[in-house]
Amino acid sequence: MTKETLRQRKEWRRCSGELPEGGWLVINGVGKVMRETDDGLREPYNGDASGLIDAGARIRIARIAAGLTQENLAKRVGLTQGTLWEWESGRRNPTRESLDKVFDVLTPHDGPASSDASADGAVDADTHSDVATSRPMPRTKANLRRLRDATETSQTSLAIAAGLDINNPASVKDVRHWEDPKNRRWAPEPVWLMLEDTLTNQRATARETAKAVVEQQPDRTIPVTLHYYRNQNQYEADGFSGGYGVYNAMASMVGDLLEDAGYMVEFRYPDERL
Repeated sequence: MTKETLRQRKEWRRCSGELPEGGWLVINGVGKVMRETDDGLREPYNGDASGLIDAGARIRIARIAAGLTQENLAKRVGLTQGTLWEWESGRRNPTRESLDKVFDVLTPHDGPASSDASADGAVDADTHSDVATSRPMPRTKANLRRLRDATETSQTSLAIAAGLDINNPASVKDVRHWEDPKNRRWAPEPVWLMLEDTLTNQRATARETAKAVVEQQPDRTIPVTLHYYRNQNQYEADGFSGGYGVYNAMASMVGDLLEDAGYMVEFRYPDERL
């Protein structure tokens, strides 16, 4: 998880009108929706938010689920990234025609001839960065990129899993083709299995970490600070005892679990500690 991703997780905006039970819905930069109370506390929203959130929030959630950046989506729709940013940030509302164009692009169309793929290539996931692993994911290029991003797995690691020669520049090109919707090459099954196993293990570790945090800090009114490390070696070498340390893709997973449990979560890099 990069500093940019951490920044996006910290930035919340209001994306609905006032709810009947009080408060309103807010969305952050990675597409997670929560209910915010009048006193500024955020908590999970268990109702159906799809009919309550604004158009910009709907676009952000669908874009992230499709594994696209704002730049990617803007190019495909034929508009500027600035316009898309204004829509997602709630500064402007798209016209009905523009909204239809966006969701026509975001409707999954790609997919290999595989019995594991669903009819429309849809991704089984919720509204934030979590990825379902209870059954094989549909083998689409968007899902491969999304799964690789979720696990923070490098293209080199994918090449190794496929048995490619990483010293050969053509191997890296092959990996890029697996994620390119315009290319007909698809990732071999061992790559998918490696990514799914990695995510399953990361999720299990994240659950254990979140459980330990809850046991140590049962008071949910006190914000939880997660100190992010780029890898396990950096995490173990630092020896910092304040707050809670997380590394690689677990930062997002632990953060989501704690936020779903009603905690306010703050992310910091080790060099940001005061």
